[in-house]
Amino acid sequence: MPQRVTQVCVKDVMNAPAVTVRGGTSLKETARLMLDERIGCVLVVDADGELKGIVSARDFCARMARVPFSTLELPQLFGHWLSSEGAEQAYAGAGSMPARDIMRSPAYAVNESDPIDRVLELMLRHNIGHVPVVRRKQPVGVVAGRDLLKLMLDHMHDEGGRDPCSRSRGF
Repeated sequence: MPQRVTQVCVKDVMNAPAVTVRGGTSLKETARLMLDERIGCVLVVDADGELKGIVSARDFCARMARVPFSTLELPQLFGHWLSSEGAEQAYAGAGSMPARDIMRSPAYAVNESDPIDRVLELMLRHNIGHVPVVRRKQPVGVVAGRDLLKLMLDHMHDEGGRDPCSRSRGF
């Protein structure tokens, strides 16, 4: 009988080892590392290797942000309001910006022995797509939303022994 999702531990799902950068690593180097490793985030650590924040692919995209003391929302990239020159100018100036300037901190993390439900809870509560896995404050892995999709599909396939998408839909 397959395990229920609530019985799955983080260590069974996480991607390891964690890919890390120091806070002073440039965004150009950070982006290159993410592309080379084909990953959606890097974990930012201090000199002792302790988790300080996270930079994800989402952080390289413009997002709407509320103008202080207003109900107006305008596009922002790397913490700066986008001007009429647009994203090209912002990207051109961001190459040497350190990862610590755009990292999200605190990085909501879990332990290897935590149930996978804890990851789901953090992702939903904080609208995040990656959750670092730590051992004694040092990152050892990451669980991404994609890993949870794979877990769900594996469990759906295991129940009844066939892929639920293969049955007729009656159309």
